[in-house]
Amino acid sequence: MDSVGPMLGNWDDPFKMEIRRSISAWEDGPPANWAPPQPVPQQVPGPPMPVAPPQPGQPPPQAVPGPPVMQMVAPPDPVAQQLFPDAPHHGLPGVAQTRVTELAKAMASRKWQNWLVKNGPWAAMLATEFSKAQAQAQGQAPPAGGLAMPVVPPSSALPGDYASPLGATPRQDNPAF
Repeated sequence: MDSVGPMLGNWDDPFKMEIRRSISAWEDGPPANWAPPQPVPQQVPGPPMPVAPPQPGQPPPQAVPGPPVMQMVAPPDPVAQQLFPDAPHHGLPGVAQTRVTELAKAMASRKWQNWLVKNGPWAAMLATEFSKAQAQAQGQAPPAGGLAMPVVPPSSALPGDYASPLGATPRQDNPAF
């Protein structure tokens, strides 16, 4: 009789496999016709107006919202929504932490570093998912919109160097790249 005990320990949990499938599809690269969604102006409430200090014996005055301001907001990316679909179970503490860990591993990989150079907005998609997972792991609502990442195109780099928004500048002759 064969023992299946050791085999059972090799199966990963379904939440880990779910995010790994999403990351694997992301690593394949963007579809041929993909372009990041262009930000559109959106009116948002401005900072609250200052209020006078309360008079003795009076209730504190209510904060008055300031005048609305225009802000550039990127609409949701349908490709990102297909690769990383939202699901109710993503907010569970253990699931959210698994997603954070797996996304962090992917962002530490050479593939992610290479996508930063080739196509910064595609790399930013993974960083946005990471920030959403982090917020969920901390019990907060995921951030609205995308993550702003200053991506420097490789054409502006010195010959033999890659520009990285993370501050690292690995050289082409570096075997790790």
